[in-house]
Amino acid sequence: RQEGVYAVHKIPFGEGREASIILLDNRYHKTPYATWPFRLQSKDPSSDFLGEEQWAWLSRVLSESESDVNIVVSGIQVLPELRW
Repeated sequence: RQEGVYAVHKIPFGEGREASIILLDNRYHKTPYATWPFRLQSKDPSSDFLGEEQWAWLSRVLSESESDVNIVVSGIQVLPELRW
């Protein structure tokens, strides 16, 4: 049984092309924030959002993908320094 809700969906487009939509679960294994009053993300280098099982799954899905494009969907901003 899988811990967390993550999945990959393959969607055809164009003529014979395929996109993989990879949905991540960044809450199930998330390292807790520090306690009140600061509520800051942990500075511990072992902090994680995905957990070992999901990281292994993501690596496998990406390395075995034969899709023309892979789109990784995350519920959090991945590059917070790059804002428009």
